[in-house]
Amino acid sequence: INAQWGAFSYGDIDIGGNKVKCAASGGLAGDNVISFLSPFPNTNYSILANSADDTDSPAINFVGGSKQVGQATIRIEDDGGATEAVSGTSYCAFSHGQYLVGGANVKAGSSVTTGIGNTIVTFTTPFPNANYTVLAMAQATNGTLCSPEIGAKLTTSFTIRFEEDAGVDCGGSKPFDWVAITTGE
Repeated sequence: INAQWGAFSYGDIDIGGNKVKCAASGGLAGDNVISFLSPFPNTNYSILANSADDTDSPAINFVGGSKQVGQATIRIEDDGGATEAVSGTSYCAFSHGQYLVGGANVKAGSSVTTGIGNTIVTFTTPFPNANYTVLAMAQATNGTLCSPEIGAKLTTSFTIRFEEDAGVDCGGSKPFDWVAITTGE
């Protein structure tokens, strides 16, 4: 298992105009609107979400076109493609760019898969080493929710692909948000 994770405390953090917003949210079946405590300056941010403990590991993706300065929408579906309610979700949204949060180097952005298989995301500036975590969430498109798989990590880039539950590649031109964070506390 290639498990990557990051933990940020709930709340709003402002680092020289770069914002990180983390909180708990609802878990209604289907689309869930997340309202931020304070707005972003624009819609250039990445959003990541996960569900509370659930028996069948639902997929969560963001809804295309839903990003606004004060809110975004996520969609929750079970591994069969039906909408599913969960007991709750947690999310973090990160301003696009590169900045430090505490001692962690954060890089955040959005990209689009280049086709079936792997997509390489290249950083504007490299990390000092490849000891970083990549978190990603795809846009919900055409009723297909996809989960990320992170491949090779270099100081200058990482490789990602998105698959459905049965290991089927989600195909080309899938928008996604990503955040890369150096490891440590």
